[in-house]
Amino acid sequence: MRLINVNTLALEEFIGDNVPRYAILSHTWGPDEVSFQDWKNMAVARERTGFQKIELARRHAISQDIGYLWIDTNCINKDSSAELAEAINSMFAWYRDAEICYAYLSDVSEAEDCDEAASKDALLSRISQSQWFTRGWTLQELLAPRQVLFFSREWRQVGTRKSLVETISKVTGISTAYLVYKRKRIAPISGASVAERMSWLSCRKTSRVEDMAYCMLGIFDINMPLLYGEGWRTFTRLQEEILRISTDESLFCWSWNEDDPPLWTSMLAPSPRNFRNTREYHPARDESSRPVPYSMTNFGLSIQLPIIRLAELPRSDIWLRPFEYIAVLSAGTTDGHLVGIPLEKTPTLDTYKVVRDCPRPTALCWKSRLSLKTDGVKATHLDIFVPSRGFDSNDQESRLAFPRLKAFI
Repeated sequence: MRLINVNTLALEEFIGDNVPRYAILSHTWGPDEVSFQDWKNMAVARERTGFQKIELARRHAISQDIGYLWIDTNCINKDSSAELAEAINSMFAWYRDAEICYAYLSDVSEAEDCDEAASKDALLSRISQSQWFTRGWTLQELLAPRQVLFFSREWRQVGTRKSLVETISKVTGISTAYLVYKRKRIAPISGASVAERMSWLSCRKTSRVEDMAYCMLGIFDINMPLLYGEGWRTFTRLQEEILRISTDESLFCWSWNEDDPPLWTSMLAPSPRNFRNTREYHPARDESSRPVPYSMTNFGLSIQLPIIRLAELPRSDIWLRPFEYIAVLSAGTTDGHLVGIPLEKTPTLDTYKVVRDCPRPTALCWKSRLSLKTDGVKATHLDIFVPSRGFDSNDQESRLAFPRLKAFI
């Protein structure tokens, strides 16, 4: 990685473990940032509007006896696609390993109210409305570092992640448990479910559609090649990569939106917006509800789930719902109840597809798959194929298919 020497302003390159202590800057991009190429000519760099925040961060690092500084605008050569890909895949680790992170809130000014209490409340209100909390990239910049200091437009410290934890939690929907580091190099978010992590992103935005997936790579501890130009397909690839390393079926606990592609029938979500209300979903706690390992096939990812008919369910209100079958997930709500995905049978007798015209996921009355057997409910294990393509397509391979029965619970 490249770092700015805070004393000489020279860019120095470090490889492997030979990286000195450094501070890192988190900010929202403006129209006149300093680029890697600009930094080669300091006369040009100093003319950029974005130079001021670099200079302010540099001075603060010096005051804290930190010799180096990293900032994404000019420490990455974005003309090199290989370097950009490496940087994006390494970004979470770079923020995590920094000595300290300076979060610059360019749209927050300090309150001028004479009343101290009113001034503090006004400042907290402005902080909570900062665009910094609405951007996709700043999510990992909030969560990864061990320490985060927040600065106003005038570069005055207005708080730390710890001192502002309640305000930050309220604004972002992130539990305070994930905002406080307890171990030096282990981010607290490792305890959050896939659905919960996705919910943190659901209301954020990025300049490029693909970056809505790329900004989450470190949060899920995965790596992906960068393919700009494929649009929302990148978010599908992100979910596929999550499935390769995780059996957390809360990934399937997303809900439909009105603007979803009309032909979407995959178990995977069309976009992060579908995870807006998924904070409460977590992997099932019961041993009997653990998922069967996944496998890759030429059709796509193969997952095994138990399927039950609504006729087998003891609840009378279930008959009012516009579907016949439910795929029972190894995931549930915070109160421990399992959830399922509504299905309907297709004209082909041995296939099913996800139902659109009803809420999903559906809460069930059981807390484990074992209790299904106890209640005499017959469930059938089926192979589910999650195709590697299929965005808004009529192609039969692009639909969620459940081949012939494999086994009974």
